[in-house]
Amino acid sequence: MPGYQTLNLLVVGPYGETTSGPSRVITEVVHGLSSDIHVVVVSPKKRRDVDRRGFVDGNVEVVYQACGQVPGVPGSHNLVEILRLASRLRRLEYKPNLVWVHSEAAFWAYWLSKFRRTPCVATIHGVFGDFYQRETMLKLRASPSHLFSSLMRWLQKTEFRKASVLTTYSDYLGQLILAISPRSRVVIIPNGVNTTRFQPLNEPREKIILYVGRMAAIKGVHVLVESMKKVARRFPEWRLWLVGGALDQPISFFERFMDSSTRQRIEFLGAISNAELPGLLSRASIFVMPTLRDGFEIALMEAMASGIPCITTAAYERKELYGGYAESVPPNNPDALAETLMRIIQDYGSYDSSSARKTRIDRARQFDWSRIAHKYENLFRGMAR
Repeated sequence: MPGYQTLNLLVVGPYGETTSGPSRVITEVVHGLSSDIHVVVVSPKKRRDVDRRGFVDGNVEVVYQACGQVPGVPGSHNLVEILRLASRLRRLEYKPNLVWVHSEAAFWAYWLSKFRRTPCVATIHGVFGDFYQRETMLKLRASPSHLFSSLMRWLQKTEFRKASVLTTYSDYLGQLILAISPRSRVVIIPNGVNTTRFQPLNEPREKIILYVGRMAAIKGVHVLVESMKKVARRFPEWRLWLVGGALDQPISFFERFMDSSTRQRIEFLGAISNAELPGLLSRASIFVMPTLRDGFEIALMEAMASGIPCITTAAYERKELYGGYAESVPPNNPDALAETLMRIIQDYGSYDSSSARKTRIDRARQFDWSRIAHKYENLFRGMAR
């Protein structure tokens, strides 16, 4: 590359083999970059994860920074991350040509550090506004943490204006960013899928409906739980597995949407590693992502790469990403979701035919991480010249 023997890239954001979207993006992309790009990742972690130590893997060095929140103050974790990450960055002995950040907290930690004059790529995983803003303020309006919510909205808007380049995963989200910050440079680079790890396996599928993601109302998990009432009455042998360790709501919240027919057919499996997910996908027969408002779910694309019939909602940019490849239902509609689940179960052979599987797999292959890493590398090299 003209001008550099090695490109030094500093990444600020979560790293690790988890089902979290931002950590999956960072982990997959940095290991897909060329060997002449040296990467240092400064990754926040929970204080209780004391077993996490930094390490070096090839051209990638990972530095973990313990974070957390102010005791008794929900929503304060963002400010704690800003302060602790900024402190770690100030102590970091590294000379990057480029900084890549993955949240407003990561961006402001970079801005408060000695690297603030280094060009910055900010990857936007969601805009805190519109639906997110209303949902968060409804949840927090009785709490002083709504002040943190307002602050984080302001911080993200300022991030849009100050970052050198903004990347995001869909045209819809790109337009939303430009509506907030019209002069920003926005580059659309979607999330990806590891089509080597996630592919159809020649194993018998079980009568399992699978969800993978945060246990959150915004993800529509309660809608899926409620839809199982109808499904269980007609197909009592089918079960629902819920995978995810981030409990935005306690288990008791989701149990309110169960009845006697579903309570024994729904299992909360908790958090799993990304390495365990292909095994679960090989056993499940249907994958459901019932989100009320979300974008590019990596877990849904991984299910498509595994050939499984998938259901998701017709919300916002989802038609752009999944239209014609996953069955679509209105968001927040348990009856419509139940009817779609029962239709697939009733006629499973056609939904799992070789041609239907090939359609889903071919779509997922368009987002292979090797392609996504190549897009990011081209962007990084162009900015570092």
